[in-house]
Amino acid sequence: MKTICVPKDSIAQTHLDFDESQPGELIELSMEDETVNQLLMLGFFDSINKLTHSNIDNFEDESITAKHQLMKVLDSNLFDKKSYDQELHQVIDDIKDLFNMAIASSTGVYFYF
Repeated sequence: MKTICVPKDSIAQTHLDFDESQPGELIELSMEDETVNQLLMLGFFDSINKLTHSNIDNFEDESITAKHQLMKVLDSNLFDKKSYDQELHQVIDDIKDLFNMAIASSTGVYFYF
C-alpha cells in the first residue's frame, strides 16, 4: 500500500515534516501497489518528476510544495483521462484533487512510496 497525502494547513504540514501528524490533519489517498506500478509503467510519476524536478519512485519519499510546481502539474495534460485505461480514471481524478487541495491549502503533495 502506497500513500499520497496533503496536509490541510500549514500547522498540519509542520507536523507531517516532523512525523507528528495528528488524526484528521491529512487528506490521504491510499493506493494498492498494483495501481502504483501501473502508473509507474505508464510514466505518470516520471512526468511529474520531469515537470517538478522531483524523484517520485518506489524507493524514496518525496514532496512537492512549491505552488508554481503544483500548478505546472495541473496545467499539463497529465490528468487527461484519454491517456489511461478506464480502471485508472478514478485514481487519476483523486490525484488531481490532491494537487488542487494542496494549492487551496497552501501546503503540498507528499508521496510515501
